[in-house]
Amino acid sequence: DFFRRQISVTLNEGSGILRIRTLGFDPNSAFFLNNFLIQKSENFVNSLNQEIYKKQLKFAENEVLDNAAKLKVATNALSTFQQKNEVINPLEEVQAKSLFIIALEEELVRKKIDLSFKTKRFIDQNSPEIVDLVEQIKEIEDTIKKEKKLVLSPSGKDLSNKIAKYIELDFAKKYASDLYKTSLLASEKARIDSLQQQRFVAILSKPMTPDSEWKYWRHRGFLTSIAIFLVSFSFIKFLISMADSHRN
Repeated sequence: DFFRRQISVTLNEGSGILRIRTLGFDPNSAFFLNNFLIQKSENFVNSLNQEIYKKQLKFAENEVLDNAAKLKVATNALSTFQQKNEVINPLEEVQAKSLFIIALEEELVRKKIDLSFKTKRFIDQNSPEIVDLVEQIKEIEDTIKKEKKLVLSPSGKDLSNKIAKYIELDFAKKYASDLYKTSLLASEKARIDSLQQQRFVAILSKPMTPDSEWKYWRHRGFLTSIAIFLVSFSFIKFLISMADSHRN
């Protein structure tokens, strides 16, 4: 409490400069107090600032580790699915199967048209040309049914369900990858900010040992004494006037 009364701190809000004045019984005491306060304030500001950025950087680094673990889990899940079902991308397999089935259906249409023409040209419907076309059409139709069953039926390759599961796992992997990339960028940004925005106390003017004592308090004491005297004199004069008035 005693030292607080001996310290005067003024802040210039425009420039942000803090000015510290101390009172001491001798020049060395005042000089020691000024140095002590500056050292403590510098340590406080620096440690507080560095601690904040350390926590921010630590949080960003933890996010990177967590997202890396999530990406690894999602990648392993997709890889396990591909190995178990012996398929790299069921979407591409379905596309290939669809093209094959479309080609078979086009060939089936051509064979049926050819059969129609030949049945009109030949009187004997059991001629080898007609019988051969009928067999080819039947074989193409059976092949189309088998291919569609392989694609859609659970007893076949069941590609429809595999596609749904693959899309789910692939989306989870891409989402985890995006999170990992974002956390990496955030971590790097936090690291750069922690280096760029560290604040330190800059001492514009170092403390000096006083050359002479501070006498302004004497002027204030003198003026205060005069003020007390005038107030007391006025009060006494007022009481005397009230007493005379009461006697009269």
